[in-house]
Amino acid sequence: MYNEREFIEPTIESLLSQTYSNIELIFVDDNSEDDTTDEVKSIVDGNRHAILKNKTNMGTTFSRNRGAMHAEGKYLVFHDADDVSTPNRIEKQVQFLEANPETGVVGGAFYYVHPDQKEPELRVRPSSDQDIREGMGRGSMINAGTAMYRREAAFEAGLFQSENVEGYELIIEIGRNWKLANLPDPVYIYRINSGSRSQRKELLKKSILAYRSWQAIKAFGLPYRNLLFQLGWFIYMNAPERVQRFIRTVFSPTEQRAVSDEEVKRIKSLLNTDNE
Repeated sequence: MYNEREFIEPTIESLLSQTYSNIELIFVDDNSEDDTTDEVKSIVDGNRHAILKNKTNMGTTFSRNRGAMHAEGKYLVFHDADDVSTPNRIEKQVQFLEANPETGVVGGAFYYVHPDQKEPELRVRPSSDQDIREGMGRGSMINAGTAMYRREAAFEAGLFQSENVEGYELIIEIGRNWKLANLPDPVYIYRINSGSRSQRKELLKKSILAYRSWQAIKAFGLPYRNLLFQLGWFIYMNAPERVQRFIRTVFSPTEQRAVSDEEVKRIKSLLNTDNE
């Protein structure tokens, strides 16, 4: 976490309110310039947790790996400081991994919240190992925020290796020896904050996504024609919303749908934005 004081309270509350209680919370402060750590301490006081602070800003990959090495649990979740998990997320994913010992990582559907969109939308990705593998040549079929990793599988794959689109790469490496899965139910609220993206960063991300696609093609023996889909993502960057939706539909095997009024209320409640 880095300068996340404004958003971190609902994130922590969503984890403290999980229906599965045997959770160890590890916070890695990447040398924040605000009082993020003090805010964390005030919220988690009395709960099982650890706070690690980097002496300098080391980046996401270093921080996640440091947290993983400190963790003692059988399963790992790398949670962004400004996103939120649904109340039964941990319980459902633990149950799935316990029942499917051949699976190295399980993700799930998620709500996508963007400041330029009036309402959130639900995104559901393929759930079976075969369908996930077939889609990995187009993009990561497991959203990094929704992923729960089997500790053994994550460490066997070498944890995070790169600083950009690192979750995609880790899932590819795990997929070499383990099965991949998604739950059809929403387990996460993925929030885009105003000003969090720049054109330069998006161009870099799209370039790296193309490389990750090539990695997945090599790892899973997928057709090289999948690389052609990467051209669409560069068009996507500057396209109007209607065109972006079309590109997402054609280029990414992800089901998208509007959410119900009841779901909107639940999302706002979890994000502490009921009055907005």
